[in-house]
Amino acid sequence: MLSRSLSISSRDETSNYGEEDEQIAADDRTIFLTFSKGYPITEDEVREFFTRRFGDFIEELIMQEVGEDEQVLYARMVARSPAVIEGIVGGNKAKYSINGKHVWARKYVKKQHQQSRSPPRQDSTSQQQQGSGSSPSTSASGRGEQF
Repeated sequence: MLSRSLSISSRDETSNYGEEDEQIAADDRTIFLTFSKGYPITEDEVREFFTRRFGDFIEELIMQEVGEDEQVLYARMVARSPAVIEGIVGGNKAKYSINGKHVWARKYVKKQHQQSRSPPRQDSTSQQQQGSGSSPSTSASGRGEQF
């Protein structure tokens, strides 16, 4: 068991990385990082910066998968404990400079896959009577497109 104390927030609390934190879902211990286009950054740069600044808290660092000639624009950083997140994102989001490259950090929020947000589809006679055509977000099948 790794026993390390981190002073993260203004509250008088320390975080011992232990079994309680392992039971918390990874999504609840994840920070979403975004990177500036035109300023490529490596996984090692990100890992070394945050480890140097906040200690050995990273359980996993998942960089965006891109092609060989493409730049990574985001990553997910899973912490061993949710206690470090507040210290890193500072409530809402925080901006860091890693080797002169800007990195934004915020609490990760998993996207929910929902059905179409479009209003219910009307039949063609109702649309003709109202003088409206298909909405731009509705496909020929009547289902909204997800972008």
